[in-house]
Amino acid sequence: MLIQFLQGCWLRDFASTIPNSASGTNEYVATDINPGYFPATSSTPPIHFQKQSFNDPWPTGWANTFNLVHQRFALAGAGSNPIRPIISNFVSLLAPGGYIEFAEIEFGGEGVGDAMDLVFTLIEDILKAIGRDPGFAPELKGMFEQEGLVDVEEKVVTVNAGGILEGLTEEEKDFRARAVTSMVMTTEGLVQSAKSRYYVQFAFLEHG
Repeated sequence: MLIQFLQGCWLRDFASTIPNSASGTNEYVATDINPGYFPATSSTPPIHFQKQSFNDPWPTGWANTFNLVHQRFALAGAGSNPIRPIISNFVSLLAPGGYIEFAEIEFGGEGVGDAMDLVFTLIEDILKAIGRDPGFAPELKGMFEQEGLVDVEEKVVTVNAGGILEGLTEEEKDFRARAVTSMVMTTEGLVQSAKSRYYVQFAFLEHG
């Protein structure tokens, strides 16, 4: 079996590359804490969508059964909960010889520009407000090694999301445009989240 987080988009793309996916030979599981993200119609191959937080115990029977576990951009949602036990719980899902893949974000970098610098500052402030150190990503490799996993690899990918298009191929321009659209949508959500938090804090001070 294979488990994946965040709306199942990655999982559906991945399953489409496996020749026997449609035959029902494999079983796919996608989870999210918000079932509103689940698709309204079933996909091919069938994917089981389940409401689940990685802060909670996994369902009985999931332990040591997954050939591949993939998680991306979700650990910040752990809030103030320690990350190490969460990593241990993820590892407990693996079948013997299984693989685990995590994708997380390191914020910042040189030459990001004023706009992106403000976005990264906003993200870091929100993470700190919920009790999460924004610099946790570089620590993950060591955590997996401490769990006894072998052949642990770390790869850092620089994603440029700016609007400069000079010298880019058409494929690179398309990727850059989609990256910008994704970042704009993400930033809009972060701004609303920040406004809501500040409003709640203000209301508490007013009435508490």
